[in-house]
Amino acid sequence: MDYAFVPGLATGDPYLTTISGALQIHPNLFLLSPAPDTLSNFFFYAKTANVVTPSEDLIIGTHADDEGIILVAVDSTIPAPITYEKLQNATSIKLPAELNKPGTSFRIFGCVIGSDSSVPLLKALKQSLGNPHAVVAPKYLYGVASLAGGFLETMLYEFRVLSPTALASREAVKQAFQAGSNANPPQFVDVNGTKISPDLWDTWLPSDSQMQLKPATKHQIPFTVKASVPVASGVSMQMDVRAFWVAIHEMITIPHVDTGEGENTKKSRKELAQAGIPNDARFKSSHPYPYYMRYYYNSAQSLVDNVNWMVAAFEGGTTWQLTFDRYLYELFIPLTEPPTDNLICNYYHAGQSPVTNMFQGHSVDARLFAAV
Repeated sequence: MDYAFVPGLATGDPYLTTISGALQIHPNLFLLSPAPDTLSNFFFYAKTANVVTPSEDLIIGTHADDEGIILVAVDSTIPAPITYEKLQNATSIKLPAELNKPGTSFRIFGCVIGSDSSVPLLKALKQSLGNPHAVVAPKYLYGVASLAGGFLETMLYEFRVLSPTALASREAVKQAFQAGSNANPPQFVDVNGTKISPDLWDTWLPSDSQMQLKPATKHQIPFTVKASVPVASGVSMQMDVRAFWVAIHEMITIPHVDTGEGENTKKSRKELAQAGIPNDARFKSSHPYPYYMRYYYNSAQSLVDNVNWMVAAFEGGTTWQLTFDRYLYELFIPLTEPPTDNLICNYYHAGQSPVTNMFQGHSVDARLFAAV
């Protein structure tokens, strides 16, 4: 029996409510209710349930992202979200021997936390858990929705372009995505590692009149793509499947950066960032999980050069708080099995056998999930 919980369910969050409903009809799975509010409590209750029905995998359904965040508290003293730093001294979530069996995996049903850039966090989590057989997490956005009396689990690509300033037009956005496709190696690839055709961006991008390329915070446009959805054994239906265009303007503050400069410095904000960021231990490539990876850059220098440095607030001595802003343009596109339009998904209907091609039981498709 797999044991699962959905922290934060009482908040009424629509995603958590939907994933809770889906987990309840997963075969061979027991969803703890009322949901524990911390990871350590989950393991306590799972250990108790294990006395009656032996446990297999342990599952959490929650929000997560590839900036290194899992939205659950470690315990009553370490609040949500889980981050790499919080795991460094987290001892309360070591799995009891009764749960840490030879084949036990800890599985996360949450978005993109299994991406390549997030693997250091998964490894730290595995160590804090006492090194179970595996920690398993999606490499893509994890989606779940109600469908015809059941639940459809899917994954979506998250194609992303970054810019220090707002792009000026749809054409500029299209060219930025096309450049990612044509890069060597390509920045945008499908689930099999084949580059996304540059022609597809024009198909997916909304019209110029719909786009807000300079939103105050976030602007999202839902749309649909055609896909063949398996709804019964040997039966598929052509459906409109939800996709999204998103434009985000975000501001990020990095505290406690030693720039070597005092309060009366004449250096610009970018010059202060250049003096401090590459020499900061948090941003060095030798760090197990350098911060530039969490912001989607491949080096500290790339971060310094490709954001708009806005504010440098003096903290004392030679220490500063540096703030930058930037724009993110994203397309969320459902995964289909290349080169077909067959949706990669699981469909669960109460009282019926599931229809699966995304995962089944405890098996893991290495294209879709990281397992550390």
